[in-house]
Amino acid sequence: MDCFYINLDNAIKRRINIQNNFSRYMEKTWTLNRFSAIDIHYVNKHKIPGSLRANEKACFLSHRQLIKNNITTKDPILFLEDDAIIGQQTCTILNQILQHHGDFEWDIIYTDVCIHQPDTMIDMINLRKDLKLQQKTQLLNLNNFSFAGATSYIINPLSLIKVDRLLSQEESLDVPYDIYLRTLVEKDILKGYVVFPFITTLSNDSEESQIQLTKTANTDTIWNTFRRMIWLERDLNDFNQITKKIQSDLCDTESVLFSRLIAALISDKFVNK
Repeated sequence: MDCFYINLDNAIKRRINIQNNFSRYMEKTWTLNRFSAIDIHYVNKHKIPGSLRANEKACFLSHRQLIKNNITTKDPILFLEDDAIIGQQTCTILNQILQHHGDFEWDIIYTDVCIHQPDTMIDMINLRKDLKLQQKTQLLNLNNFSFAGATSYIINPLSLIKVDRLLSQEESLDVPYDIYLRTLVEKDILKGYVVFPFITTLSNDSEESQIQLTKTANTDTIWNTFRRMIWLERDLNDFNQITKKIQSDLCDTESVLFSRLIAALISDKFVNK
């Protein structure tokens, strides 16, 4: 499988990190290729219309151009942002899924997404436990819940022309790229799925976002931490420090007390009736 990651020319640390990660876990039949990201200078120089911030426009244009560059491919391609990481099982599971990709209708398969609704988070925690006992993953229909993020996804080769057409018709960029894709999935214009438990996740570089606003940093930290904690190859010991900081920075007495009840409900010791 060919993998393409979007990377700004000056984001050298991110480039090294994703290359090292793939070198460690990537199968021999896979290749990793860099796409030089469109930057805000291009956006400003060409006066790209739309209400998005310049870096959001650059992100949208980068994804769009990368897809256009590969529109004639006959094989699935993994499109990545440079803060994505894979694990030991990523290639094997994805290869198995794609062996049967002609057995059902799909346009896009995400390997992980951002979940931001608390009830969906709880459902996913419980589903992850069930699937772990069965030692399997499954494809979840993204039309069933709200999501965000476009850090790692595959587009069906048969859908590339359709996706390119949908992206190209947006002359004024007013909606972030990931939310634009989500809207297409919600409207059933695109058939979208996500592998669950997630088989990719965010690297530590995601904590230094090149797009998100500083004022939403705490929100991003919570959502990104959940995203990393729910992935297939997570180590919960890695999250002690960050979850303690979240509790210290954001939680009041009421939220701490309620969180204990939620913790009990998702505990293996809890008996439903």
